[in-house]
Amino acid sequence: MTLQEKVDDLRTITGCLGGFVTRDGATVASGLPAVFDHERLDRVAAIVRKLGAMADKSGYADSDFVMRFGKATLVVQSLGGGAHLALACEPAANVATIEVFASVAADDIRDALAHHVVTPPPPPVAPVQPSPPLHPGPPVQPSPPVLSGTERLEHARRRAIAAFGDRLATAKSLLIGEVGPIGDLLFVSALDRWLLDGPPDWARAHALRDALASEIDAPASKARFSGHAIWGHTQSR
Repeated sequence: MTLQEKVDDLRTITGCLGGFVTRDGATVASGLPAVFDHERLDRVAAIVRKLGAMADKSGYADSDFVMRFGKATLVVQSLGGGAHLALACEPAANVATIEVFASVAADDIRDALAHHVVTPPPPPVAPVQPSPPLHPGPPVQPSPPVLSGTERLEHARRRAIAAFGDRLATAKSLLIGEVGPIGDLLFVSALDRWLLDGPPDWARAHALRDALASEIDAPASKARFSGHAIWGHTQSR
């Protein structure tokens, strides 16, 4: 059986809605129903990678763990080498029983993952060299240095912290108060996406507020978070 077929078989486990395999924060194979959108799945995969890295730094390499959300429970098994198997389960499912099945499935999927071939991207097209001009033109001014995506993000973080770091710290504390410790990782992920989407300007805070509020399930908690004074008169768009 292929890796995808083995992942699809996870739905036969009682209480399991489906599973997916991640490696280095990217989704390798998914057997989840279509209602699980790819954007949120990628965000969960990134969180799984960060939790695995935190466990490694704490001396608990290749740890398994359970993540509980309002509408689902995530049972995560380490596959080693930065890879994880995650099973999305119904909130009332028997987690202890599912962990037993997940442990058995992890051994099977670990072998399939070792033989899973990822199709490499096509090679880049060689740029066409422009023909030399017939007549020399004015001297060309040197272009400013081009920052990598990581450098641009780090630069935006520094600007945001310098401009409104106190409000960001309050927003993170509020989110953790509503969703628990996982709010720390959710905040960092949402902040990075917000900084990549536009300049670090508090006039755009409505987008950050709405992204963070989407992680809160309870309507009253969501309203309390969105209505906090730090957001001022920021309007949703």
